[in-house]
Amino acid sequence: MVFYRLALWSFLALGLLNTAWVQAAQPEKPSTELKQALMKGLGPEKVVNLPHMMASTDFEPKGSLVSYTLQINLATLPDEPLAIYVPKMSLAGSVFVNGQFFGACERGQLQEVRCLHRPYLFKTPVSFWKLGPNEIRFEIYADARQSNGLSSVRVGHVETLDSRFFLWRYWLQVDLMTGLSW
Repeated sequence: MVFYRLALWSFLALGLLNTAWVQAAQPEKPSTELKQALMKGLGPEKVVNLPHMMASTDFEPKGSLVSYTLQINLATLPDEPLAIYVPKMSLAGSVFVNGQFFGACERGQLQEVRCLHRPYLFKTPVSFWKLGPNEIRFEIYADARQSNGLSSVRVGHVETLDSRFFLWRYWLQVDLMTGLSW
């Protein structure tokens, strides 16, 4: 039993070191972290700092949509798809870029899906973006059975966000937890 634990920890340590070396060798393209949003729920619109936890007065107890609108200014048009990285959205959510629906965190009706305890990386096409101010809107389905909200959001190069943020967090929150519970 001790041998298996030692082998597992050695494997994990080598994997982490290998990933760190690979990431250090890659040039990082900049990304932008969005830390403020305009939130519209049951009450009046208000500016909130991200990460944000909704109050019970922001949505109907049986469940309703609450929107977070974020702004990003692009000095040049992207020549390749941009990624939107979201470490956490609760309970469930969908993403719109400049009014165009891109997708939801999971397949199915927003009221029925659960997007908890996992990060998301949305790879948006170039055609969704425009020069100057751009709007990213998250529609979060919230209900009284659990905490609801949105973390800070990053926008940038797909490979950079994937390797620097998404893969690590996904491995820790999803893969590792699945393996340990198995």
